[in-house]
Amino acid sequence: MTTAPTSDASLDDINSLLVEAVNARDFALLDDVVDPAASEEVRDRLRLMAERWPRLMLSRAEIGLEPVAAMWFPDERERYRQSGHLEVRVNGAGMLEGVDVVETSPPGMLAERLSGERLADWERTPRTWISTNRPP
Repeated sequence: MTTAPTSDASLDDINSLLVEAVNARDFALLDDVVDPAASEEVRDRLRLMAERWPRLMLSRAEIGLEPVAAMWFPDERERYRQSGHLEVRVNGAGMLEGVDVVETSPPGMLAERLSGERLADWERTPRTWISTNRPP
């Protein structure tokens, strides 16, 4: 009998790792918490987000007690504005099995603001999306 992999990470931990992975453009940061059965789906979702929104930044946020990731995009004056959020889906074993894009956020969502220094550093650093465990 085989046992499904489990993660010791909480929903908040997984959400924070998602924020870090997207901002660093490094999917490997999620390797320990992604359900192997959903790995390809999660990576494909993140890759499609990168293609659609190459300058997307995330920050940690909450809707009530639910952790989410606030999405930030530059406007026409190059100032980042919050628009929408990501919700993580976690299975019964505590493993990440999906990421859902929600294009509008409720008024009660509390999001960390992106600091000017953090944005300036991110914009100066060339980034490429890193995808692991996939053939070239």
